[in-house]
Amino acid sequence: MTSVTQATTANVSATTSDWRGDEVDVLRPVNTVVMVGDDVVLPCSSRASNDARWDFYREGMRQPINVYNGNHFHDDTGRRMNLDVDSCRLKTCNLSITSVKLEDAGFYVCFESSRPERRAASLIVLGSTLLSFIPN
Repeated sequence: MTSVTQATTANVSATTSDWRGDEVDVLRPVNTVVMVGDDVVLPCSSRASNDARWDFYREGMRQPINVYNGNHFHDDTGRRMNLDVDSCRLKTCNLSITSVKLEDAGFYVCFESSRPERRAASLIVLGSTLLSFIPN
């Protein structure tokens, strides 16, 4: 019996300029591959306090699930999704998911409500594969 497990996460930081021309680091979510049951953190930060937002597009959905809108955190995963609302108000708004399930796979978008740009990443969830060999 063989079980296949793979989990990869990465943080990507991009440097951009704010309205004064000063460089500001913006932490962006990145495409991430995890196994069912793993925990994952999708990083994001905003340039301004209380400006980060999160939307989630599940496979086949046209409209996103608004996960965090600056005031309200919505978790439809049964308390497996979390973010620190106080930290989001202070520019860092990392979204964590514990015990990832297949239905958590999708397209996660982090954005600032005051700017048109969107920072997006795919969360790819792999089920465990069980290989067994039956002798003849």
